[in-house]
Amino acid sequence: MKSPFKFLDSFTKEDKDIFFGRDQETEELYQKVFDSKLLLVYGVSGTGKSSLIQCGLANKFQESDWLPINIRRGADINDSLYRVIVQSTRHYEDAVRGDLPNNEQITTPSARNDEL
Repeated sequence: MKSPFKFLDSFTKEDKDIFFGRDQETEELYQKVFDSKLLLVYGVSGTGKSSLIQCGLANKFQESDWLPINIRRGADINDSLYRVIVQSTRHYEDAVRGDLPNNEQITTPSARNDEL
């Protein structure tokens, strides 16, 4: 039997059989997705936000209806946000065309300003 404890690793969509105890929060998030075009989940590190989204909420949707954008603060929240949005948009466009990139580079706003 596989251990249900992932310690510091987040649960993923594939862990749905061992992810439990967050049904109420998962359902609340699922309902909130339809209330707004943007859903932000934030909180103290280590409280299970990633697992709740990547396993609980992700399993409520079909793959074609799900485009999670996970942003980690990093040194500059604006650069982090920009990188993730550009990367997600490129992956979506590539997936629609049917060809995913092997190695892609992302130019951030600060990198562009350095070139000016």
